Amino acid sequence: MRPLTLARRQGGYLQITAAVALIVFGTLMAIQTREMVNKSRSDSAEMAGVLAAQFKHALRAMIAERGTGAPTGTFTGVSWLKRSGSCAGATGSAAYLPCEFPQHLPLGLSYRTVVSVSSSTVTASVQLGAPSASGEVWPHLAGIIVTAINGASNDYVTPATQTYHVASHHLTSGAIAMTVSNAPENLEFLKKDGTVRPTGNFNWNNFSITNVRNLQANGTLSVSGTGSFGSTVTAPTVNATNMTATGTLSGQTITGTNVNVNGNLRIVPARSVGGACSTGSIGRTSTGNILSCVSGTWREVGGGGSTVITGFLANGATVPIPQGFTASQCTISVANATNYHGQRPNYFAGARASVDGNRRVMCGIYDDFTFHARGLCAYTVACNETPVSTTTGPIAGDTYANTFMHPTGTFSGVPSGYTSGECSVAATSYQGSVSRNGSNWYLSCSAPPQYPQAPSLCPYSLSCVKV
Repeated sequence: MRPLTLARRQGGYLQITAAVALIVFGTLMAIQTREMVNKSRSDSAEMAGVLAAQFKHALRAMIAERGTGAPTGTFTGVSWLKRSGSCAGATGSAAYLPCEFPQHLPLGLSYRTVVSVSSSTVTASVQLGAPSASGEVWPHLAGIIVTAINGASNDYVTPATQTYHVASHHLTSGAIAMTVSNAPENLEFLKKDGTVRPTGNFNWNNFSITNVRNLQANGTLSVSGTGSFGSTVTAPTVNATNMTATGTLSGQTITGTNVNVNGNLRIVPARSVGGACSTGSIGRTSTGNILSCVSGTWREVGGGGSTVITGFLANGATVPIPQGFTASQCTISVANATNYHGQRPNYFAGARASVDGNRRVMCGIYDDFTFHARGLCAYTVACNETPVSTTTGPIAGDTYANTFMHPTGTFSGVPSGYTSGECSVAATSYQGSVSRNGSNWYLSCSAPPQYPQAPSLCPYSLSCVKV
């Protein structure tokens, strides 16, 4: 065996060095290629997320504009969100997406959307599939895509337990899903159309709310400074040091050091005289009489005084009592309103009129030693003392009286608070007659033979006594 020369030894070293360098270079190239492939896939995932986010915004625009009129069903691709006639293959009614928007996403993803409407809520559920490349699924890329869809801000997360729009993915399979809904409780931002309701209290940080038309509070409305109300304010309790209302100020309790009303002050609801109250309060009866709470009891302001009413009634009708008074507070007098002359003056004993304990009137003449009830009775009622409350309608003993004109036909005009059994109708002239017809009356307007021209309307009286 020949000994190695220096030249041969140096040549071997060079070969070994070249081989090592080649191995290192190949390894570096493989690493760089893998990094480039990963970078390319990540970039594709970012692009897929950006495109899917644009698709999401198109869905939001469509739901906001169409509402419950949005098309429902299952839609594949994006053509249904492009305007038909403007874009090739488009089938939509509006341009929610531009014509150049791609039909498919990178990494083998595609759009499959199911739109449903329930009551006033529209929901779009989107399935994008799982990201894949070279026949292999890459679940970790789904996280990049979802992050890009939802965005860096938290506008897809709401104070409620649900979301307005959100994308998510399955950790194992990498399948990506996205939901868009217009349910009011799912929106974070207040919308101008008033369809979004807050889920918590607002602190306006000492800033003003201006140009408000009607303000309604279901709790207590407290004003630290001066409250000037030019329109309508409604609240159970209103507190303010100074209040000026040029519109409507409504509340069960209104407290203020100075209260100025530049219009009408209306008190609701009605209260009863003698009822319990908070001393110092002001109220009203159902008829509008002012009440003042004195020592815990409602008293009518300016209570007492007198009232006089007069009128005419047919025989057998009931004399009315002024509203707010009882019969025991009134004096009734009656007289004949019609003077009939007998055919035989020597037997004519004059006119008579009377009223019984039930306030039923009777008037007419004595002729031939016989009383003849006829004509109209005139009455005068004079009442004194403190009026009583009528906040709950007529009570036992209350009366109602009225006269009216009516043609031949059915009459059912019973006043509110009375029944037909508590009322009676009587004709006040010889041309009219009355007969009962169930809970109504049948009024006949006719003329005797000597007066063949019957009038179209006849006078009647209606009187009621609350039992």
